[in-house]
Amino acid sequence: LHGRLSHWHHALDVLKETRFRRLQNSQITYNASISALERGSRWESTLLLLGDAKRRSRSLNEVAGNSALAACERCSKWCTAVQFLSGFTGRDDLVVDVISFNTAISCCEKSSAWEAALALLADAESRRLVDVITYNATISACEKAKMWQLAIELLKDT
Repeated sequence: LHGRLSHWHHALDVLKETRFRRLQNSQITYNASISALERGSRWESTLLLLGDAKRRSRSLNEVAGNSALAACERCSKWCTAVQFLSGFTGRDDLVVDVISFNTAISCCEKSSAWEAALALLADAESRRLVDVITYNATISACEKAKMWQLAIELLKDT
């Protein structure tokens, strides 16, 4: 655990040092820092750092958004993950991909939030951003919530 904590602390130290030296942080610096925070289960910090990048007009790729979603998943913050995903699907500075939806649906699955998982599945299908993991996580969310009929219907449809 100490190794993980020191990694995200180090990532934040690098960001602070670049600011202190009046250097601009790049997409790579932000992605690496957000990924380190995600591995340290620092979901709030990942979202704050994404906001900071946006305020500083930094374009971020799917790595940053997916890392923030993964941090929410690690901490069982399904509602935050759903809100975050819906908030960044219409933005130009973050990219949504199948991993984004899979991570958010998996987060819902871990909390038995089957309705949110189904809504995300519908959104992912409409964007053609689905794979076997998308369906498996949604089916599992229904199963964990004891929504067997829905799970069976989804299984038939896949």
